[in-house]
Amino acid sequence: MMDDQLVDTWNIHTRINLYLLDAIPPEALEGTVGGKGRSAGAMFAHIHNTRCTWLELTPELLKGLEKIPKEKVADKKLLRKSLEASGKAMATLIEAGIQTGKIKGFKPHPAAFVGYAIAHESYHHGEIGIVLSQSGHPLDKKVAYGMWEWGVRLGQRIRRITRIAIRRIHQIRCLTCAPAVPPPPPPPDPFQT
Repeated sequence: MMDDQLVDTWNIHTRINLYLLDAIPPEALEGTVGGKGRSAGAMFAHIHNTRCTWLELTPELLKGLEKIPKEKVADKKLLRKSLEASGKAMATLIEAGIQTGKIKGFKPHPAAFVGYAIAHESYHHGEIGIVLSQSGHPLDKKVAYGMWEWGVRLGQRIRRITRIAIRRIHQIRCLTCAPAVPPPPPPPDPFQT
């Protein structure tokens, strides 16, 4: 049970990355603060490239993935496609790590690795928000707060399971609580003329 929760946690986090990226206009991906430092696009590329560095230790998981070069960090479609693919590969790495009890090149254990990876990427979420704000493209408040709504970002599979469970609970309640025959109408009031 806990193993599934770790992978689900990673997948929710991955969807939050994509939610953030989707909310940024393409022209805002290139902006930096005072012409220095990383742009928002460069930080998304860094997130993907760091995932690839971890995946290099398990080459079969790296198949089809390439690091994003500096000259392509503002390509929103490439960033999204790359983040989706590396997110899935990392989920597979985490699942395999849970089965073996370790992530190659990381200590102490897979649960700590998930925490480490999410902390690293979330740090860059904050940086992205600052760079966007200071370069004249602040995040919409709905998006800024939406990044914290993990329950909303559960994903299709979990939402479907939740809907089915709620429907079944409702059906059970209807069967046990609903009267079989509607109650009779009240008798006429004898004092009314």
